[in-house]
Amino acid sequence: MAPQAVANFVWACATLRIIDKSLLTALADNIVKGSYEFDIQELAATAWAFADLRVWTGPLIAAISSAALWRAHQGTPGCMESAASETAVLAALAQLPDVLPAWEYLAQMKAGSLETNAIGLGRLISRLEHDHTDEPASLQREVNLLHDLRAPGGLQPAVLTVAACRLAVETGQAADALKLVRNLARVRQPGPWHRVWIACGGEVE
Repeated sequence: MAPQAVANFVWACATLRIIDKSLLTALADNIVKGSYEFDIQELAATAWAFADLRVWTGPLIAAISSAALWRAHQGTPGCMESAASETAVLAALAQLPDVLPAWEYLAQMKAGSLETNAIGLGRLISRLEHDHTDEPASLQREVNLLHDLRAPGGLQPAVLTVAACRLAVETGQAADALKLVRNLARVRQPGPWHRVWIACGGEVE
């Protein structure tokens, strides 16, 4: 199967909640062997699907992370599609029972001056809140993430984007998601919200 076919297949399995562990494990083994043949969007889709299905292996995590970082460095700097896909990999890793790979991936993104956005950082913040610990290191991590999330226009674009994603993806309320990002659409500044706007049926001039 070509990389796009694999990505589409596991995405469909996750969407339809089809969990055949023997099949997915076999696919994971093949993805590990050919991960560098996947483009960044295929890696993002594959990462999300396996994370959502909770069918992960250490080699698969390492292969997808490594290939995604390699692809990111091959892409066009500042490309919105690439940045969104890189962050989608981060968001997927943040859903794993062991969150350490997500922190390692984020550190490598920063070391390579790769862009992060509200979706991936928001997932990590949500994970920290969910795991709730008063350890100084954990609290400092959350402070650092909130600092990274800051934007020239404040946190409103990031907060609205994450809220719109939750409405659109988790509840299917595309119309309500559109309402949330309508003001951002008027600004017309490219960002993660733009993908949400298009996905929910917003018009593009």
